[in-house]
Amino acid sequence: MTSKGGWVGITDKYWLAALIPGQDEHITGQFRDTKTGGIDVFDANFVGASRTIQPGRQIAETTRLFAGAKTVPVLRDYQARLGVPRFDDAVDWGMFWFFTRPIFSFLQFIFSHVGNFGVAILLLTVAVRVVFFPLANSPTSR
Repeated sequence: MTSKGGWVGITDKYWLAALIPGQDEHITGQFRDTKTGGIDVFDANFVGASRTIQPGRQIAETTRLFAGAKTVPVLRDYQARLGVPRFDDAVDWGMFWFFTRPIFSFLQFIFSHVGNFGVAILLLTVAVRVVFFPLANSPTSR
């Protein structure tokens, strides 16, 4: 797979390991699953464009590594600060992403005001119930 910038990584439900090249770099990325002694070894890597360095000259190349929990605010911060496209898509938002992402953003908003995820979930539940109350109590739903 070839790309200009972006990121390449391996993820599971909660964790992500990703390499982030310079976003103006043309790269060729690949993913591999190698069986070694009956164990699956997964790797993701990329190769940038080749360069010719003249004698006595030097170049600098920056590649960042993200290795940690898939915390949406942290991923969005990387996305905004470093210009990494779709970095928060490392989180599996599911088939109904168009619904789950706004609900999560609303939950984050509530959490930022109350400071407790348990209370934030309760308030989100109340808000959803209030929004759907007219639909649930309409004459056609009985």
